[in-house]
Amino acid sequence: MRIAYFDCFAGISGDMALAALLDAGADAATLVAGLKTIPLPAWELHLTPVRKCGFAALAVTVTVGGEPAGHAHAADRHPSAHHHGTRFPDLVAAIRASELPDPVKERGIAVFTRLAEAEAKVHATALDAVHFHEVGAVDSIVDVVGTVYALHLLGVERVICSELPTGRGTIATAHGLLPVPAPATAELLRGVPLRRADVEAELTTPTGAALATTLASEFGASPSMRLLRTGVGAGQRDLPFPNLLRVFLGEAPGEPLPATTVTVLEANLDDLSPQLYERVIERLFAAGALDVTVQPVQMKKHRPAHTLSAICPPEATEAVLDVFFRETTTLGVRMSEWRRVSLAREWIVVTTPYGDVRVKLGRRDGEVLTVAPEYDDCLRLARERDVPLKEIHAAASALAWDRVRGGGS
Repeated sequence: MRIAYFDCFAGISGDMALAALLDAGADAATLVAGLKTIPLPAWELHLTPVRKCGFAALAVTVTVGGEPAGHAHAADRHPSAHHHGTRFPDLVAAIRASELPDPVKERGIAVFTRLAEAEAKVHATALDAVHFHEVGAVDSIVDVVGTVYALHLLGVERVICSELPTGRGTIATAHGLLPVPAPATAELLRGVPLRRADVEAELTTPTGAALATTLASEFGASPSMRLLRTGVGAGQRDLPFPNLLRVFLGEAPGEPLPATTVTVLEANLDDLSPQLYERVIERLFAAGALDVTVQPVQMKKHRPAHTLSAICPPEATEAVLDVFFRETTTLGVRMSEWRRVSLAREWIVVTTPYGDVRVKLGRRDGEVLTVAPEYDDCLRLARERDVPLKEIHAAASALAWDRVRGGGS
């Protein structure tokens, strides 16, 4: 299993997380190309090598119209329940309209949903009333969805975080001066182990807290793993200590293909409109499902029906179960624990005669055993070039195998 461990000794923010993963090897060109499919005002991502207290790191900055989009202004990093800006439903619609892989879209939306729910709670307002500052919204989308996409490109299957320091003092926001941690950050960090950091600064931002608490399966010390790569992301401020976020990418030790426990939830549905399945599947992925399938079956009295199945990590069982009961007509759900074995995964990009195609590699003990061109990329090129889909798929597969065998992967 590919693991990402975030060492948050100086806290975590969206730009620090994205920078650390890019420094760890996530392909910047592929990431930017994917994020550019989100309908947003024109923006650019700038990668800058920096030094913090003598240590090398990577900093990322998003600009809109040539101006920094949010990082330089603390107020822009905090959503507002009262000020004009991008509404939460519009932000979700923009992400969903992109051409990013569905799991990336749903996990990105899950992060923003968690952030917006925290803001709505602390301001005693409706979820749809939460707004993101117009410029800061672009910055937040690039940071959040970019972080999720970078984890996807790196083949990360599990995220673990260290304890989180919050800092102290006050922070300027759209609501005026607020104590650190800000109310929404404090709400997000309920149940998370915190570490004392005696410095006048906001070390863990609301966006960083939303990313950590949505994506991480646990918090604490670094897990046992075979270290593959490291990355270091820089924060915007200079502090008495290195304002850095480190990420360690590794594989779980033991057998080349370690088995993990997953929960399988199933329900037979003979009275759910087929029009509703799209929403149900979206909600299941957002709740943490690893895979969702719908299979036709025949039930009692010869009724045609469907079996809805979802596979999820044990810690996501309750959230996924809640979707079954809230979004479908079932009165009961079957649950069982299975052992799951999967190849370590990694993404590369190959340039075919028709255009660039992302390809997923499956490795066992470092050896590539399978290549899988991304269907959405192949389909888009087939439509654009009016070429049979199978030709593009075959070309991408051949190029991927050539790179693997030539040692270029």
